[in-house]
Amino acid sequence: MFKVYSIIVTFNGASWIDKCLYSLKCSSIQTKIIIIDNNSSDNTQAIIRDKYPDVNLIQSSKNLGFGKANNIGLKQAFNESADYVFLLNQDAWIETNTIEKLINITLSNENIGVLAPLNFSPGGDLEQYFQSQITDENFPNIISDLFVGSLKEYYRGTFFINASCWLMTKKCLGNIGGFDPIFDHYGEDVDYCKRAIYHNFEIGICTKTRVYHARDNYTSKAGNFQRLLLSNVRGYLNNKLLFHLKDLNINFLSHFIFESITILFLIFKSLIKLSFNYVVIYIIIFLKLQMLLPKIWLNRRICRLKQPSFLKKSIFNE
Repeated sequence: MFKVYSIIVTFNGASWIDKCLYSLKCSSIQTKIIIIDNNSSDNTQAIIRDKYPDVNLIQSSKNLGFGKANNIGLKQAFNESADYVFLLNQDAWIETNTIEKLINITLSNENIGVLAPLNFSPGGDLEQYFQSQITDENFPNIISDLFVGSLKEYYRGTFFINASCWLMTKKCLGNIGGFDPIFDHYGEDVDYCKRAIYHNFEIGICTKTRVYHARDNYTSKAGNFQRLLLSNVRGYLNNKLLFHLKDLNINFLSHFIFESITILFLIFKSLIKLSFNYVVIYIIIFLKLQMLLPKIWLNRRICRLKQPSFLKKSIFNE
């Protein structure tokens, strides 16, 4: 019998957490459930305690974000020698045999590090964001095959699948570790897939089971400029900088110089257009990038080693 740990990060997820946990409880493969709550202000924690008292609820005093919160659960699963770790978003739920089918695929392919089911919306449509990830040269016919019922393959490899629903193998966890905490929010899963592929693990999809993902988005109460500032700084650093600078195959120094010059150019361009909000944003981005330089350099060195990175303080004091 396999030792499977399910990890869920919650934040104001009262609308969905009952459905999420109920689907895990009905799974044909029973799992130990760990929830890391990112300081919810609604009744998420109360629902978990009242309806699912056997769940290991870990309450954070602050919002750690997705990666750092998941690492708490991943570290516990690793230390307790879990055979598999199943990550599930708070606003997602699975079919009864989802985990079982995912595990069965890994048994026939020891190179799989991360495996996901097909992602569908609650209404039963293939999720648009997921669809954009698989409509490439790796999946030339997958969309049409799904709708005409001719999809016969159980497994297809890819380069990236978002971490709303992942099965991670013990071998992958031991050789790669957890999410890189340098990512504030978003981007952790892209980075993880890159690291997995760098260490010769496969990323794949099981085409014969589904996860339903509601994508319950949290709306910030911050003011307009504050929202603009947060979204642009976070988005630029994660999507345009860290994705490239953390790539283990590129020349770090040349990319760092190029990105720094690019940001300086954007500051100058915003000044010419008198877009002072963006001048402030790009100055902050530039300063943050310079501050992150030693951390990115250290993280790249850490991630090139086969080890449970970011799950032990002796490896990374985070």
